[in-house]
Amino acid sequence: MTIPIVILHKDDIINLEIMLDSIYKNTRYPFEIFLIDNASAPNLKAKLEELQKKYNFYLIFSKKNNWLFGFNAVFKHPNWKKDYQYYIFSDCDIEVPALQEKCWLERMVDEMDNNVCIGKLGISLKYSDIDKGEIYDKVVKQELIHDAQPTIGSKNRIAPVDTTLAIYRTDLFVYNKFRFSIGHASLVRPYYYVCRTDRSEIEARHLGWYNRGTTNNTEEQLKSKIICFANYAAFIEPVVFERMPKYYYYYYKIIKPITKLYWSTNVIMALFYYYIKNFPRNINMLQNKLR
Repeated sequence: MTIPIVILHKDDIINLEIMLDSIYKNTRYPFEIFLIDNASAPNLKAKLEELQKKYNFYLIFSKKNNWLFGFNAVFKHPNWKKDYQYYIFSDCDIEVPALQEKCWLERMVDEMDNNVCIGKLGISLKYSDIDKGEIYDKVVKQELIHDAQPTIGSKNRIAPVDTTLAIYRTDLFVYNKFRFSIGHASLVRPYYYVCRTDRSEIEARHLGWYNRGTTNNTEEQLKSKIICFANYAAFIEPVVFERMPKYYYYYYKIIKPITKLYWSTNVIMALFYYYIKNFPRNINMLQNKLR
């Protein structure tokens, strides 16, 4: 069974090429790639089309930067199949490992097949070789917390996974159809766990930790990021505002609380509808279906 790998790209062509190269070199399980470009700078279009010819993937251009909503464009593609067993979604800055015997994707599929209570399994991220400093300290502190969590199956840690590379069940979310939305981590069906792979078995490199500052360098790119993240109530590192006129900082501080309230309300209403629809007769099934 072929697994679709959906990659979301935005002005990060250097990391994207490293990621594509690693996937094609280090993956033996059948896969096909859908690359969604989230309104990158116009001068990158030719490079993306060049990569498409080199690696033979499906290329989708979004007209505007919709952040993680960009993932949803893949479901309208004519080559998207309705009978995929699992999906893989990822940002464009993950370098997958070269492993012996079974490849990284084979191992992740095995874990999903053998542990039906796992709804989403993210690939663990290597941090031992990150340059020492503020980023290193922050990452290590966070990863050590995750590494101490309970395990399922082959030491898969119960831990949050955002949009770094992960394999998903097709019915993961409470919606009738699979789709990404703001607050997606809170919209997982209650009988599924979200986990990370055992880092001794599968560990990838998060390229953004190694070459920070090499992307999103232009003022136009930073402007796009600030406006997009304000609209979707996402976190922006303070260093971004240091490089921009002060009014962008005030725009973000004013807009973010409003959009956060809006998206939080959407999450609450989606969960409310899901539980009401399944209450009271099926409430035990919701909690215990796969556990």
